[in-house]
Amino acid sequence: MIPSREECLKLIRDSGMLEHIKDHSLKVAEVALFISKELNLRGHSINLALVEAAALLHDLTKTECLRTKEDHALTGSKTLTEMGFEKVGAVVREHIHLSKKTNPFNVSEEEIVNYADRDL
Repeated sequence: MIPSREECLKLIRDSGMLEHIKDHSLKVAEVALFISKELNLRGHSINLALVEAAALLHDLTKTECLRTKEDHALTGSKTLTEMGFEKVGAVVREHIHLSKKTNPFNVSEEEIVNYADRDL
């Protein structure tokens, strides 16, 4: 299951995310969606809903992790998976370090969110 934009924004609000992290997440989502739409126009099959949700939620647990010193990619992935958003959790887990080799002919949602996050 993939949460809607509205559900993602509610999760962000409920998480107590710092304002600058929220602003960053909104920008990452904007860039990631732009890239995804352009790739789809060129024949790719990027899941736009997955990219948007993962980009919005990639730093869901970062505010808390600033205090606990945990890896926010792992804690965010775990939190989202426990909420039933396994696909989103899988992308969030990869937003800092991609664990698999990339294929230049088949761009993944993980790569898009990873790139958009680095760009901002």
